[in-house]
Amino acid sequence: MNRKSVVLGTFFYAGLLVLTEVFLCAVPLGIPIPSLWSWLLWPVAIIFCGALLLRSRDRGSLKSFSVAVSCLYLLSCIVSYYCLMEGMVFLVFSGFFGAVWLITACGVWVAGRGLSRWGLTKARKIFTRSACIILAIAFLGPYLYNTGYAMVSGIRNSALTDAVLQCNANELTATKVVPDLHAPIAGETNLIWCAPFQLAWTELADFVGEDIRFGENEPECVLHLNQRSVGKEQLDSETCFAAAGAYTPDFIRKVNSEVQSKLGSGVFKPETIPETGGPDRLAAFGYLSINLPFEYAFERDDRPLDFQGVPVQAFYGEGSEILENLAKRQVRVCYPPEKGEFVVELKTKKTDHQLILAKIAPGATLAETVDKVIGYVDSLSQEYLEPNQELVVPIFNFNITREYDELIGNALVVRNPAYRGWRITKAEQNIRLQLDERGAGLQSSAFAELSKCIPRHCIFDGPFLLLLRYKNSAQPCFAMWVDNAELLVKSE
Repeated sequence: MNRKSVVLGTFFYAGLLVLTEVFLCAVPLGIPIPSLWSWLLWPVAIIFCGALLLRSRDRGSLKSFSVAVSCLYLLSCIVSYYCLMEGMVFLVFSGFFGAVWLITACGVWVAGRGLSRWGLTKARKIFTRSACIILAIAFLGPYLYNTGYAMVSGIRNSALTDAVLQCNANELTATKVVPDLHAPIAGETNLIWCAPFQLAWTELADFVGEDIRFGENEPECVLHLNQRSVGKEQLDSETCFAAAGAYTPDFIRKVNSEVQSKLGSGVFKPETIPETGGPDRLAAFGYLSINLPFEYAFERDDRPLDFQGVPVQAFYGEGSEILENLAKRQVRVCYPPEKGEFVVELKTKKTDHQLILAKIAPGATLAETVDKVIGYVDSLSQEYLEPNQELVVPIFNFNITREYDELIGNALVVRNPAYRGWRITKAEQNIRLQLDERGAGLQSSAFAELSKCIPRHCIFDGPFLLLLRYKNSAQPCFAMWVDNAELLVKSE
């Protein structure tokens, strides 16, 4: 074997070193790594490519390669020690170069067998074609595999299941659905808030021309709703809708048509406004529909998660190679200064949305807690999960309806005489949430209805009782039941 073949072959096999360094650096950076079966193709491909360079089958070829590979290993260790890496990585390289030596020996053996069987010209054609095919599979295999896995995950993510918990909020003893974010956080009580009711309230106020007020003894939430903390301009226009107006058939058709055309292609069947409108009635409607599938699904945990002493279902991000190299790339963690606290962001296919979970000490209200977490996400650096870190997230799948009884029956106290005294006859919100290993789906609709308050005139034009009594007396001093007009003063 000539020196040129030895040098070229040595550097060709040294490409394995580059691949290994890429592998070692890519894992902590979250870069997708080919699956195990793809890595097995690389040695096979290199054996065939090496056979193109090894045109002699004498023992000197293997000896020359052994010496060259050993020198290359020693050189890389020296460079790594002073420039790049340290510690246990050297042991990885030691085993790696042992594998390189074995692959080299296989290349020499394949070259010898090919030359003895087919001759130089035919052997080189066979080796060239085989090497090209195997290298193409090795390069394209991981891409095709990961793409196929993502497509399968996407199909799985698009299928939402029926709600496990479907009820009215009044039936829940440890959960409250609140109309605004300023609700206080009390011990062992869940709080749920979603934007559509605020959107509907804002649209109603704009239609009336001023803030919605009820005068004395109005619920505290009215003040916070009038602050308009969330508006359509702060949300994705492709996922939300809100409108208010006279509750007429034209308004109903317009709202339902826009919701269907704008949001009808999502995973949820769009909610529509009830077709029960009539004269002297107003309606306000808010709607939100968001689907946030993971590009790569996590794994459903067969073991229950102990949440505050209650076993619940969960999904996790540790386990198989696919999960380590694909699903866990979707996890970012930041660590607040308080000990034991952490904030996790789960990346989804919709890059303009954030799915955030935070295990922190809450503030006095839901609003304070939300502001605190958003501050952490916007200011702290995010990190990938370490190889030995575990992510376990409980699963949600509920459909809850809340009637805001504290608002129903209140009459508007506004300057606009056209709507002064109108009463809220209906105020409700539905929230549907599913969060599992495939992603998150959220749908919520809010509806409010107002009716014109028709004065109840007091006209005694039929039988009635006339009564006189001393105040606080149990018996009257005069009583008369009037059933006809005999005693009444006649009109001329």
